[in-house]
Amino acid sequence: MANAKKEAPRFKEWKRSNPGVKRVEQFMSNSAKYAVTHHYDSVSKSLFALDIVCRSRAKSDKTSSFDFDEVIGAVEKELADLANEICAKNEQINALLTNHEINDLVEYENPWSREFIIKTPQSFTALKMFTDFDKLNTYLDTAYLYGLTGKVTVDEISYKIANQFKELARSLYVRSTNALRQLRESREANVAAGDTDPSNHEVLAELAAFESADQDGSAGGEQDAQVAPVDVAKTAGAIDKAEGLQHAS
Repeated sequence: MANAKKEAPRFKEWKRSNPGVKRVEQFMSNSAKYAVTHHYDSVSKSLFALDIVCRSRAKSDKTSSFDFDEVIGAVEKELADLANEICAKNEQINALLTNHEINDLVEYENPWSREFIIKTPQSFTALKMFTDFDKLNTYLDTAYLYGLTGKVTVDEISYKIANQFKELARSLYVRSTNALRQLRESREANVAAGDTDPSNHEVLAELAAFESADQDGSAGGEQDAQVAPVDVAKTAGAIDKAEGLQHAS
């Protein structure tokens, strides 16, 4: 007797595989811990949402109401601009330490580790930005302890970048929310018009799964953080002093 074929599980019986790469990173400074716990998950979730939109375009999206290439291009530029700024500042402060023959960096009492699941190419860039920010704080604290710069300058540089992470998270949230809304509207309009393209239903199903995971807290919700916010001294001229570091010797 022939073996009975097993039926493939129905859609509602399984969850999407949602592939990702696991990374464990360690953070030392309070500023970086605060930035990660308050902003990384929001950034990562928004990037994944935009990834859904861009992949859906490859599934024969028939609307021309939303320029997907322009959106993802703007997002990648926004990420690159901040990443390059942090990298440049790291090189600047590291050069200052090297010029003074300082090789021993400060150590911190309470390092903190966290596991990340990277689901989009842009998320690799985002995570590196946070780890580079932690490195920058290490360089800044070292420069301060060796008397190469003042505490106000250190706090001002750190605060400026921490605030840029906040603005980045807000910007990506707005972009991803608008993109998802317009994608859903276009797909629903296609279905209502009698378009039988299966990609319409596939995309709507993925959107539903994404929103369901978000409600369940499994799509990268903000985590509680027992980390003190950055203590910033608001002193006139601090930014000028911060920028003046590049001329220090």
